[in-house]
Amino acid sequence: MLKKLTLMVFLLGMLVLLYAFLIEPNRLLVEKIEISSNQLGNLSRPVKIVQLSDLHIKHFGKHENRVVKKVNQLQPNLIIITGDLCKHSRLFENPQSNSFKIQMQSIVEFLNALQAQNGIYIVRGNNDFSDNKESSDLLLEAIANTKATVLTNYKKKIEVMGDTLVLIGIDFPDVYHEVVTDFYVAKNRKNAALVSRASAKNSYSHYYPRSRDSFKNYTYSGRMKQSSRDGGIGVTFYSHLDRGYDRFYRIRSHPDFPEFHLSPHGTRIRNQKLNSGVIPKVNTWYCFKIKVENNRERTDIFAKIWRQDDREPTEWQIEAKDSSKTRLVNGTFGVWSAKAGMHYFDDLNVYTENDTLVHNDFENIESGKDPFQWIDMNFEDQILPFLTAGVRKNIFTILLAHSPDTFLKTKDLPIDLVLSGHTHGGQVRLPFIGAIYSQTALGPDMSQGAFRRDHSLLYINRGIGTVLIPVRFFCPPEITLFTLRPAEKPLQLSGSSVKSFKH
Repeated sequence: MLKKLTLMVFLLGMLVLLYAFLIEPNRLLVEKIEISSNQLGNLSRPVKIVQLSDLHIKHFGKHENRVVKKVNQLQPNLIIITGDLCKHSRLFENPQSNSFKIQMQSIVEFLNALQAQNGIYIVRGNNDFSDNKESSDLLLEAIANTKATVLTNYKKKIEVMGDTLVLIGIDFPDVYHEVVTDFYVAKNRKNAALVSRASAKNSYSHYYPRSRDSFKNYTYSGRMKQSSRDGGIGVTFYSHLDRGYDRFYRIRSHPDFPEFHLSPHGTRIRNQKLNSGVIPKVNTWYCFKIKVENNRERTDIFAKIWRQDDREPTEWQIEAKDSSKTRLVNGTFGVWSAKAGMHYFDDLNVYTENDTLVHNDFENIESGKDPFQWIDMNFEDQILPFLTAGVRKNIFTILLAHSPDTFLKTKDLPIDLVLSGHTHGGQVRLPFIGAIYSQTALGPDMSQGAFRRDHSLLYINRGIGTVLIPVRFFCPPEITLFTLRPAEKPLQLSGSSVKSFKH
């Protein structure tokens, strides 16, 4: 009897494993949800939005083809993809490999096969980045060859069925407070400055321009100091970090290269006058002036750095001409710090071609506060108040954010619906218990489905693919179909049970 029972348990276990590995990961379900709102009163017809998440595409195979066919059969107006298109971030470490090239080609093939009347919109997830940020740019370049649009810390108005929707997308913060630092305003009796603490990795803050293409042909000046010889300090210009690209010019001093020098990212300048020869002393202010100009075939860069108590040099110490195919022709400005000590930045002035002052100093900002329009590029949720500024309450606004933890940051913002993924629904769920693990601060109890807070809604998609182990159990892959309809009341939802947001 005991042998038979043991055998039955063994066979049952094998059946469960076979189901979890071979059947459920391919058991694609369409979850249908209707949202009605008085903010959608101008709709002439219902709007269909399909959400996909956590695709983890390794190659374009049968599973991906089935997803495409099911999505296209739904005839959506919009398709929204909330991150993790890539199988895993490790492939970015070797962008020359065949595996990486096949993955990029497969993502392009997948996106080009999707059909949506009013567009495909994407935000990146944690597996769409790597420590090598320049190779992370390759995903954006690949998607640029498709019909899809990546919303990298960006807002877009969509006209659909006679009404207007606002889509906001933020990049997944690819680094955490343990390794980078934030920037804040510090004041004393004499002065106010933008300040950062020590950080293990590169930390950035940038002025977020209202018009991304207008920043060109400008002069950037200011002053900076640091408290440790083991620290790194510098400034960036013609930067595209606000667009999600690791591309910028930078003047910096670093422990491994202490002279202030020109250090570009995303483009290359060779054999020119790139080193200022100025080695900064600790706790000493150094002034800088950078002039950047576009010509028909190149970008010209001139810079000088000097100790505040000295006279400004009459000659440019750094002179460079970037005529490469990857040269930068516009972009915002910012600050950079790394390693030990404190870092201070002040009197940051930018003059455009018409001598218009773009930014001055931090005297009128309350101590400890983040200066408005300065965004720490390591923590993209900081940009939400800026992106939602000016959004009218009568316009239905959707936030695309890979991690549902972002919902914790949206309480007082005019956002009606947050679409997220990242959790895979737990990927493995046990009967009567639910998800074992969720990868989020919200916890396993909030790893899938709809959650309501006042008049805003969070929806967490279970995703399409798998990570770590290719297994799913009581958590099948999901395509979500949202149907938006007009109503006389604020946000209402049907077709799915809605839980209260507990945090």
